[in-house]
Amino acid sequence: MPQSNINDVIVEQVFRFRSSYVLILTSSNREETEETEQTKEEKMKQSKITQLKRIQNLRNKCLEAHTIGLFKIKVSRNILYLQSKQELLTFDQSENSKTLNKRLYIQYQGEHAIDEGGPLSEWFLEFSKKLFDPSTLCFRYTNAARPGLIEIDPTTDPDPTNPNSDLDQNVQSHYICAGRLLALAIFNSKFVYPRFSVAFYKLLLEQWLREDELLQEDASVTHEDELLQEDEEEVSLDELKKMDLDFIKSLMSMEMADLEELHKLQKRNSNTIKSIKTKKGLVLEIGQWYLYDRYRKQMKKIKKGFEDVFPISWLKGLSVEALEELISGVYVFEISKLRAKARYGGYDKKSKQIKWFWMYMSQLKTEDLEKLLQFIFGTSKFGSCYPTLQINKVKIPDALPSAHTCCHILNLPNYNSFDVLKSKMDFAIKETVGFGFI
Repeated sequence: MPQSNINDVIVEQVFRFRSSYVLILTSSNREETEETEQTKEEKMKQSKITQLKRIQNLRNKCLEAHTIGLFKIKVSRNILYLQSKQELLTFDQSENSKTLNKRLYIQYQGEHAIDEGGPLSEWFLEFSKKLFDPSTLCFRYTNAARPGLIEIDPTTDPDPTNPNSDLDQNVQSHYICAGRLLALAIFNSKFVYPRFSVAFYKLLLEQWLREDELLQEDASVTHEDELLQEDEEEVSLDELKKMDLDFIKSLMSMEMADLEELHKLQKRNSNTIKSIKTKKGLVLEIGQWYLYDRYRKQMKKIKKGFEDVFPISWLKGLSVEALEELISGVYVFEISKLRAKARYGGYDKKSKQIKWFWMYMSQLKTEDLEKLLQFIFGTSKFGSCYPTLQINKVKIPDALPSAHTCCHILNLPNYNSFDVLKSKMDFAIKETVGFGFI
């Protein structure tokens, strides 16, 4: 065979070998990527299962800790906030150590209803709205990327850099009451209305904030992301003042000029960023204090109230997401999950009134959907395990719908059209207040 042909054959074989080698490598890399993604999904799934088990274990532990009798709270809707707060603060826990461990029972003045869960669910919702409202001056809305979250108002501590100073007595009482309410919600398997910042949950769990959590907690950080990437740059306080960061502005207003003193405020553990020589390190160090450490006095009072119900150590092992679900329920309510578990009496899933009801529900805005859920269940908050809704037929086509909040029953008249159903349901959820026998 001529030398040129031999060379051609060698080149062709080499080419084929390289092609197959590249193919093998590509296939191998793809398999590794798929395996990595699969592993991540499996780990996330397993983590979620673990957290759900821990939630259930905590609920079981709370059930076992219930003592005999009822902790009755009688309130008027007009002064619900003041009466409820007084009830949670006026007894001496040392003398009545088991009071908060009894089943909580709510009686609304002038309303004839037996509390089998409905009035209690509504009470947690309505009282928590007011107790954690920023108008109390003890809490405020965060500047986090996720809107509507509540955090402790740091201005309640007049001297945050002095560990020996204390809060005003009225402020202390408010935080103690807040702690008791949060623990009572978990203890009685109910939910409060507000959602809280990651820093709030982390403080309650006694966990440190991770770097990514620090950066997510303040929306202003994302606006300066490019500047934060200049990790090797030596920075001064004057340079940081130029950055449009909310917590920097807050510290400047507090006249905390010496960042070394800030660095000494708290002893850091091994997971905390120690370097304050770079711009990012310095910002994260300040952010750690701004979003976490400066709330310690207030959180101490919240924990004191919390432990009047059950030990905070029972929360050990829970993730932020699990604690949020325990306190405030799932973040997104899914109508499809409620519909999948629904049962019918006198109707079936093909009945036109049932189809109209689910269509009506799916068209509601968030505010009105919450009203509908509260009308039926006594609450608009749910855990990952949705309740079973029972929809019963009422053969009075011009009647208003009614509900049994304790057993999750909706009595739905056999309306003749979707428009009639919508009109009656709108009236019921927007104009009906209170409980009574039907």
